[in-house]
Amino acid sequence: MSASDRFIGDWLVSEYVFAPHGQALGVVRQRRTLQPLPGGRIRVVQQCEPSPTLDGHAMAAFAGEWVFELQIDGRLRHYLGPDVIGYGKVWDNGYLEGCGCWPRFGKLFRSFSLLVTPERQLTGGRFFVGPAPIACITGVAAPANTQHDWPELAVVPPETIAHTWQGQMRHLSPTGEDIATELLMRRYCLPYIVETASTGDTKLRFDNQINTVQISGDGHGFAWRIGALTEGEVFTTSAQCIRFLEVCDSATATITGWRHHYHAGRLEKIETFQLHAQV
Repeated sequence: MSASDRFIGDWLVSEYVFAPHGQALGVVRQRRTLQPLPGGRIRVVQQCEPSPTLDGHAMAAFAGEWVFELQIDGRLRHYLGPDVIGYGKVWDNGYLEGCGCWPRFGKLFRSFSLLVTPERQLTGGRFFVGPAPIACITGVAAPANTQHDWPELAVVPPETIAHTWQGQMRHLSPTGEDIATELLMRRYCLPYIVETASTGDTKLRFDNQINTVQISGDGHGFAWRIGALTEGEVFTTSAQCIRFLEVCDSATATITGWRHHYHAGRLEKIETFQLHAQV
């Protein structure tokens, strides 16, 4: 089964909506259907139902049916409208970043998806009006035929699940070629987080300031916790920057994410990883 085939069919999606500063606002329940079309295209149909707590917010207008076609072109996913126009890029098996616009909804978007298991996909992103974000999303999707109810993505800090996490990290070139795979271990000794890989230990201090985390130690920067999502930016030198995104899924006891390494604004490599709680 190809990476595209596994998503064909009916999915149930729970999208948790947060204000840009991290306040929980509500949830959008979505029935998502992917239908194969001639010529290799896929039609995506989304039936969305925002919760009453979103009344008066811009996401309340996300109610109803949204339809667009998708064309797979190697690592690219072209969103061809009418309701979504843009593209997605696959960095690894099940790791995708997208951007574009919803013309009828009147918003720009940036999105991500992470395949935790063949039957559990984590999703999220942001909606924008111009450069200003109006909503942050973290979500979870599962095949409808495996669910008795809507899937849930609980907000559980990883350090409360386990102090030690271990898994694999893949190194990819800027064009997506596989460079290497190595073991990665993370230990939570708050306020410090220590990671061990083939290059040795990296020790960062995380000082919580509500939803913002200031990072110091072997790098300096900030991270933002929004629901189960943590994303941020760390400078290891004046020109070396790492932008990262990860989601802690307590249901599978995993942390899944990626890191983009930049030198003076130029993408040098991508790392994708999945860590499992050691309890």
